[in-house]
Amino acid sequence: MEEIFARLNASTPLSPIQKTRSIMGSEMALWLRELCQSDFLTQSACMTVAQLRREADLEVMLQGMLLLDARHEGYEYTAISTKEAYLLRVDEDTPYKGYFAEVENSLKAEQDFVGGHIGVISLNDEVDLIYNEEGCILNLPVNRALVGSEGMILTLLLGNLMCVRHKDDEFVSIKEEDVEVINKHLIPAFRLLDKLFIAGSNDELPDYEGGVE
Repeated sequence: MEEIFARLNASTPLSPIQKTRSIMGSEMALWLRELCQSDFLTQSACMTVAQLRREADLEVMLQGMLLLDARHEGYEYTAISTKEAYLLRVDEDTPYKGYFAEVENSLKAEQDFVGGHIGVISLNDEVDLIYNEEGCILNLPVNRALVGSEGMILTLLLGNLMCVRHKDDEFVSIKEEDVEVINKHLIPAFRLLDKLFIAGSNDELPDYEGGVE
């Protein structure tokens, strides 16, 4: 409850799990709370502090319920899984500092954030960059310059960008230690009077004041 009020005061959107809490009803919420406090989830599941902070235990229970309910024909899935991402936003002429945010772990959420069909670039063996592959066609604003391992600019990246990790064939949460890799390969860039400028540091950029939406 404290986190929900904090998010509201900071104009930060509620996570899918928090939205689910508001519609499940008090009886269901109490039952799920008891299950989340069971020996299986508190001792056998071995979740990390970060996962518990994101209410991953409740997420697991709800996903299990969805799988059971999906046995019925015509069931429509609604994503409740989330991941921590590092977001790099840009408006018409200004790129912003990157920031961590919890986002819905779905293709639709990724497409909505970048504004269209997604493309993926691997920054290293673990960190991926999600971008709009039609940025040039849509005339999206310049956000970052992609820099190779030898320091050469490889291409310009347009529109909003999302950095995540991958495990097998899935996108998973980014880690704080990955920011160094991101800042090394993604240099802030912007156009002014039809000229391209490369900013020296992410610290020179303004903070983004909004949330995920």
